[in-house]
Amino acid sequence: MAIHTTFEKFDEQVIQPSEKIPVIVDFWAAWCNPCKIIGPILEKLEKEYDGKFILAKVDTEAEQKLSVQYQVTSIPTVLLFYQKDVADRIVGALPEESIKLFIENNLPDPVIVAAQQMVSDEKYEKAGLSLVSENIKGAASSKILWQCAIELLKLETPNLDSIISMLDAIDKYGSEYSEPKIPLIDYLKNADGVENVSVLTKVLHVETATNVLEEVFAKFENAAGESKKGYQSTLLILFHLLGSDSPLALEYRKKLSRALN
Repeated sequence: MAIHTTFEKFDEQVIQPSEKIPVIVDFWAAWCNPCKIIGPILEKLEKEYDGKFILAKVDTEAEQKLSVQYQVTSIPTVLLFYQKDVADRIVGALPEESIKLFIENNLPDPVIVAAQQMVSDEKYEKAGLSLVSENIKGAASSKILWQCAIELLKLETPNLDSIISMLDAIDKYGSEYSEPKIPLIDYLKNADGVENVSVLTKVLHVETATNVLEEVFAKFENAAGESKKGYQSTLLILFHLLGSDSPLALEYRKKLSRALN
């Protein structure tokens, strides 16, 4: 049954659920005749697909903020959200077969769905290796592979072979993890002993992250030549591990930038 969502409930009813299952949002209005064609088709298909996607409806007259936010300039417009973002859209009252194709093209691979459940159960190695063995590509797969690799790096004795195979399997192009995976793979393949790997492990734990960054940054400042470049590369890897939204990573990125200028 379709959810009639609002601006206030959109995150709860659409964005958050879309992390694991596609959410199709029908932007409509009572005066819109084409909306009266596509609406029943979507409701019919929701029943046929039996839980493979969530259907939500937005009354554009009452929820103009959502229309502006998602650049809905004509109706009917149907947005498909997956992984907390707009994955696809259609505009106009398309026939049922075209709408079914739109849905089919955006349904997640069953292997992805299974891997997401394993991640929820904290079975990170099993989840990542399942994607590796099935050679699953795409944004959703790359995101899970990166997450699993990071979680495994938090362990006291991480399985480097598993982590490297997961990082290798991330899309070479087009993913936000395509670039940061390269120096991380190189670092792990050339890590000389447990101590070098433990630097990565420690930066992923709140209680030790600041000390690790401070230690590596101090070594960078006191080094020269190739050694200095090596510590700079290590710092960049640590920033990627912490994530672009990490205040700690941002603080040390600024320190590194000032030191290089």
